[in-house]
Amino acid sequence: LAITGRDWVLDHRTAFPSSPVREVADLRRSRYSISVVVDEQIPGETLGAALAYWRAQGRSVIRIASEYANLADHFARQHHIGRYQIVPVSGASEGFVPEDCEILLEGTETGASVAANRLKVIERIFESTNCLIGGTQPVADGAAALYHSLIERLRASAPVSA
Repeated sequence: LAITGRDWVLDHRTAFPSSPVREVADLRRSRYSISVVVDEQIPGETLGAALAYWRAQGRSVIRIASEYANLADHFARQHHIGRYQIVPVSGASEGFVPEDCEILLEGTETGASVAANRLKVIERIFESTNCLIGGTQPVADGAAALYHSLIERLRASAPVSA
């Protein structure tokens, strides 16, 4: 068993769909959104409007910065962005927009950092919380009672309201 963010589980499962990792319980803590962030000066409030703006400027490749490289790649394909480049980043990723990338796929909690860096959220992709993960293989008989006890204790400690 391990505790991680649901965002990281989704990023991992996007790259490795047959991975033997599964979410055992949503612990409903550390709630934040994974969002599409762009420069605040980009006209419009949608991804489509932003793409139209960049294409009108002659941008042939849209650069997407993210700690979640696999999710960013999936997002670009799912939204038919066309030619794109994933820029893997770590740390203060807000500094990459607009000079080094057009889009930042970022975890946002309050939006204060986004606003402070003159950026804006144009789409929320999904909400993440922390979760308990485990393997898909059955637990050995000798460890099963402890395994299930730990899961139930962690589930019971999760906040009731989402």
